[in-house]
Amino acid sequence: MKLSYSLAIHADTVHLGRRRLQHDEVIELYGDGLHVPMGEISEHMIILNDLFSLSEACLLADVVQLAIDADIPFDPAALAADVSSAISWVHLSGALHDTVAADPNQYLEP
Repeated sequence: MKLSYSLAIHADTVHLGRRRLQHDEVIELYGDGLHVPMGEISEHMIILNDLFSLSEACLLADVVQLAIDADIPFDPAALAADVSSAISWVHLSGALHDTVAADPNQYLEP
Protein backbone atom coordinates (compact mmCIF):
# COMPACT_ATOMS: atom_id res chain seq x y z
CA MET A 1 0.00 0.00 0.00
CA LYS A 2 1.02 3.56 -0.52
CA LEU A 3 0.73 5.99 2.39
CA SER A 4 0.72 9.77 2.22
CA TYR A 5 3.00 11.90 4.39
CA SER A 6 0.12 12.04 6.91
CA LEU A 7 -0.22 8.22 6.87
CA ALA A 8 -3.44 8.24 4.87
CA ILE A 9 -3.93 5.10 2.78
CA HIS A 10 -4.24 5.41 -0.99
CA ALA A 11 -7.00 2.80 -1.26
CA ASP A 12 -6.24 1.83 -4.86
CA THR A 13 -2.70 0.78 -3.91
CA VAL A 14 -3.54 -1.91 -1.33
CA HIS A 15 -2.71 -5.46 -2.45
CA LEU A 16 -2.74 -8.96 -1.03
CA GLY A 17 -0.14 -10.83 -3.01
CA ARG A 18 -0.68 -9.75 -6.62
CA ARG A 19 -4.39 -8.96 -6.17
CA ARG A 20 -5.46 -5.37 -5.69
CA LEU A 21 -8.03 -5.22 -2.91
CA GLN A 22 -11.42 -3.71 -3.62
CA HIS A 23 -12.27 -0.44 -1.88
CA ASP A 24 -14.76 -2.15 0.45
CA GLU A 25 -12.09 -4.69 1.48
CA VAL A 26 -9.69 -1.85 2.34
CA ILE A 27 -12.41 -0.12 4.38
CA GLU A 28 -13.09 -3.40 6.21
CA LEU A 29 -9.40 -3.74 7.10
CA TYR A 30 -8.51 -0.14 7.92
CA GLY A 31 -11.82 1.61 8.63
CA ASP A 32 -13.54 4.55 6.98
CA GLY A 33 -10.71 6.93 7.88
CA LEU A 34 -8.21 5.04 5.70
CA HIS A 35 -5.43 6.01 8.09
CA VAL A 36 -2.67 3.92 9.66
CA PRO A 37 -1.45 4.90 13.15
CA MET A 38 2.34 5.31 13.47
CA GLY A 39 2.51 2.49 16.03
CA GLU A 40 0.93 0.11 13.53
CA ILE A 41 3.60 0.98 10.96
CA SER A 42 6.52 0.50 13.32
CA GLU A 43 5.17 -2.80 14.67
CA HIS A 44 3.58 -4.46 11.61
CA MET A 45 4.84 -2.90 8.39
CA ILE A 46 8.07 -2.57 6.46
CA ILE A 47 8.89 0.54 4.49
CA LEU A 48 9.84 -0.01 0.86
CA ASN A 49 10.47 3.44 -0.53
CA ASP A 50 13.20 3.33 -3.16
CA LEU A 51 14.17 1.46 -6.32
CA PHE A 52 16.36 -0.92 -4.31
CA SER A 53 13.18 -2.00 -2.53
CA LEU A 54 11.43 -2.87 -5.78
CA SER A 55 12.87 -6.38 -5.98
CA GLU A 56 11.90 -7.03 -2.36
CA ALA A 57 8.35 -5.78 -2.91
CA CYS A 58 7.92 -7.93 -6.03
CA LEU A 59 9.34 -11.05 -4.40
CA LEU A 60 7.18 -10.52 -1.32
CA ALA A 61 4.04 -10.15 -3.46
CA ASP A 62 4.95 -13.26 -5.47
CA VAL A 63 5.58 -15.42 -2.38
CA VAL A 64 2.35 -14.26 -0.73
CA GLN A 65 0.45 -15.02 -3.95
CA LEU A 66 2.08 -18.46 -4.17
CA ALA A 67 1.00 -19.25 -0.61
CA ILE A 68 -2.55 -18.04 -1.29
CA ASP A 69 -2.84 -19.99 -4.55
CA ALA A 70 -1.51 -23.17 -2.92
CA ASP A 71 -3.65 -22.64 0.18
CA ILE A 72 -0.54 -22.61 2.38
CA PRO A 73 -1.01 -20.82 5.70
CA PHE A 74 1.72 -18.27 6.47
CA ASP A 75 2.76 -15.76 9.08
CA PRO A 76 3.08 -12.40 7.28
CA ALA A 77 5.81 -11.12 9.61
CA ALA A 78 7.90 -14.28 9.25
CA LEU A 79 7.43 -14.31 5.49
CA ALA A 80 8.51 -10.64 5.21
CA ALA A 81 11.57 -11.34 7.37
CA ASP A 82 12.53 -14.35 5.24
CA VAL A 83 12.17 -12.41 1.98
CA SER A 84 14.19 -9.51 3.38
CA SER A 85 16.90 -11.91 4.54
CA ALA A 86 17.03 -13.63 1.14
CA ILE A 87 17.29 -10.32 -0.73
CA SER A 88 20.07 -9.16 1.62
CA TRP A 89 21.98 -12.41 1.15
CA VAL A 90 21.79 -12.20 -2.64
CA HIS A 91 23.11 -8.63 -2.63
CA LEU A 92 25.79 -9.05 0.06
CA SER A 93 27.07 -12.47 -0.98
CA GLY A 94 27.89 -11.39 -4.51
CA ALA A 95 25.92 -14.36 -5.88
CA LEU A 96 23.79 -12.18 -8.16
CA HIS A 97 26.82 -10.28 -9.45
CA ASP A 98 28.72 -13.51 -10.13
CA THR A 99 25.77 -15.07 -11.95
CA VAL A 100 25.20 -12.04 -14.18
CA ALA A 101 28.93 -11.55 -14.82
CA ALA A 102 29.25 -15.18 -15.92
CA ASP A 103 26.66 -14.70 -18.70
CA PRO A 104 25.74 -11.02 -19.19
CA ASN A 105 23.88 -11.65 -22.46
CA GLN A 106 21.40 -13.80 -20.54
CA TYR A 107 20.50 -10.98 -18.15
CA LEU A 108 21.33 -7.63 -19.80
CA GLU A 109 19.99 -5.98 -22.92
CA PRO A 110 21.99 -3.34 -24.82
